[in-house]
Amino acid sequence: MPVIATEAQSFKAARARETIFARASAAFFLATGIDLPAAMGAEGKDKVAIRKRVQRLLERERLRGGARHWSYDLNRHIALKQALAFIDAGFPKAPDEVPSEGVKANGHSSHRRGRRALLASGPVASR
Repeated sequence: MPVIATEAQSFKAARARETIFARASAAFFLATGIDLPAAMGAEGKDKVAIRKRVQRLLERERLRGGARHWSYDLNRHIALKQALAFIDAGFPKAPDEVPSEGVKANGHSSHRRGRRALLASGPVASR
């Protein structure tokens, strides 16, 4: 592969990473009021406090979704989840390292409650 093609490919990959990070940063700021690069650069107690706040917001959004509340926003939920992964892992090196919605920070996939858990929770209220 010629040098120019390699440079063009790396430029495209860098632009894709920057776009993804800018999108996540804007969504995170709108959802939390915290600057994502500042949150990623935080150390010690500040980083723990930011992480707890984002986890609390994510949990509140999950509860809204589970209750089928009118104010639930899937895009906000995804943005919070990706921002939490960015805070944990840092800036991705390649586009395929971008945290996905179905993968937790520890690498395990998230999955829905099983049938037994649904049956154990009792009857579901009808609409």
